[in-house]
Amino acid sequence: MKRIFISLLITCQSLLIGQVLLAQTSLNTDVLVIGGGTAGTAAGIQSARSGVQTIIVEPGPWLGGMLSAAAVSATDGNHNMPSGIWGEFRQAIYKRYGGADRVATGWVSNTHFEPRVADSILRAIVAATPLLSVKHGYAFVSPIMKGGRVAGASFRKIAGGGTLRINARVVIDATELGDVFAKAGAAYDLGMVATRITGEKVNVPESSDIIQDMTYAAILKDYGRDADCTIVRPSGYDPMEFDGCCRDFCSKPEKLTTNVSKQQMLDYAKLPNGKYLINWPGKGNDIYINTVEMDETGRAEAHAKARAKTMRFIYFLQTEMGFRHLGLANDEFPTADRLPLMPYHREGRRLRGLARIDLNHIATPFGIADPLYRTGIALIAAEKCISVSNVANGTTRLQPVVLLTGQAAGMLAAMSVKMKRQPRAVPVREVQRGLLDARAYLMPYFDIKPEHPFFQDIQAVGATGILKGVGEPFQWANRTWFYPTQRVRVSEVTDGLKAYGVAMPTTSDSLLRSAEAFAVAAALGGKDPGAAGRGAAWTSLGLGTYDPAAYIERAAFARILNALADPFGRFPVDHRGRIIRK
Repeated sequence: MKRIFISLLITCQSLLIGQVLLAQTSLNTDVLVIGGGTAGTAAGIQSARSGVQTIIVEPGPWLGGMLSAAAVSATDGNHNMPSGIWGEFRQAIYKRYGGADRVATGWVSNTHFEPRVADSILRAIVAATPLLSVKHGYAFVSPIMKGGRVAGASFRKIAGGGTLRINARVVIDATELGDVFAKAGAAYDLGMVATRITGEKVNVPESSDIIQDMTYAAILKDYGRDADCTIVRPSGYDPMEFDGCCRDFCSKPEKLTTNVSKQQMLDYAKLPNGKYLINWPGKGNDIYINTVEMDETGRAEAHAKARAKTMRFIYFLQTEMGFRHLGLANDEFPTADRLPLMPYHREGRRLRGLARIDLNHIATPFGIADPLYRTGIALIAAEKCISVSNVANGTTRLQPVVLLTGQAAGMLAAMSVKMKRQPRAVPVREVQRGLLDARAYLMPYFDIKPEHPFFQDIQAVGATGILKGVGEPFQWANRTWFYPTQRVRVSEVTDGLKAYGVAMPTTSDSLLRSAEAFAVAAALGGKDPGAAGRGAAWTSLGLGTYDPAAYIERAAFARILNALADPFGRFPVDHRGRIIRK
């Protein structure tokens, strides 16, 4: 009996030691991405693809955040700019459903898909990415600080207890609300900033902590016209809560938020396979609750209120609107109530970075003191927490953009590790060149796709400002054109060269000729092969037959400048887009 007791005691002690070791797991990595949402997943993929060991830590079971776990599976914007990981993701969506026309099912977007499909695509990309691993089920607790620098983070295992400590050379905050840099003591903004401070031409008289609405979206599924999927009447239900949501339910004209029918409201984000994304603004299931500075308990209570409002809206759709045959999809989320795994946050804290994009940088990129169009990267904050103004966040928070800022953050983090420099010391142009190699856009040219033979030349020269694009207001998404086949005007090149302290070579016309393009390249420090060698150089660059007297087109001029002078690499810029004088 004594031997049995001792044996049991030793066994229990061994189990206890094993549990302690398990509870105090510690890992080391090059790059740690905290948050496996839209930006965090893209950041992790790009970081690992750039050749450094990367770990993503995500509290939930899915990857993709708002694209998947929050069910906002109708992407906004960037339809004509299949840039980088966004283009890769969208192509996988096309392949899954059978083409672009099969996902143009609603009217809010050109690309609609089921949330679970987004998660599966991102999981497949991650699984095929060496040097990348994901830790699911861990909640962020606190950063690990060393000498004023974030050197990792500690996490709490959500189910079963235990902690995880990860030491990293570079950390990316890809949380939905900016929780990591807030706990690290970084400066940030939250809410609206008065016009007199930002200089933006918007009517914000006073600063406040007001942010955009949060939404607990839902996915409804068509179970057949004879089905009755009506849920139990939710507590506190009053149909007048949704008065004005559409013209078929509106007590007074002034309450109407948008002049659409109930069917148009439903079809707003219609998904493939007979499903509907319910993310209706105004008098729908949006809710105003600012959870950013709340603790975990407060956020959970707020999320419960948001879920309750969505359930009331679903009941409204089923009863007042007559869509009883639509019920919560039974094949999407692994949740008891069939609602998404997380809410859709449109806004959180905004890091005060080395540079900040505001409305002026978007509206008049070429006419302000800090030419941020030359930089175009997010600096180790990702998701909706990058350094932008409240107004600019309305554009940078969109799913394709968040994928791309996340990709840029991953590229920057990897280069920081490989160069053994702090992220702020990594040259802006090096990060941009890496993104170009990944077929990502620097300049949002509507008419230049990644498959264009001079894509990188045009992007690089466009980022210098020697040739500038032309913006055009267009529906919900403005467009910028490069006009590759237009002839080059001498005046625009003269203006573009001024910033580089370079005088325009003497010309004889208002339009630039092919021979004169070589002189411009030489003025920028490139090598002019001379009259005898220009033809061979022209041909070798894939420009066809050389005619020195012919007027040169913009795409060909960009090719000449980038290949012979490389102003993109020759003239580095700081984080504000200003040229660094050597």
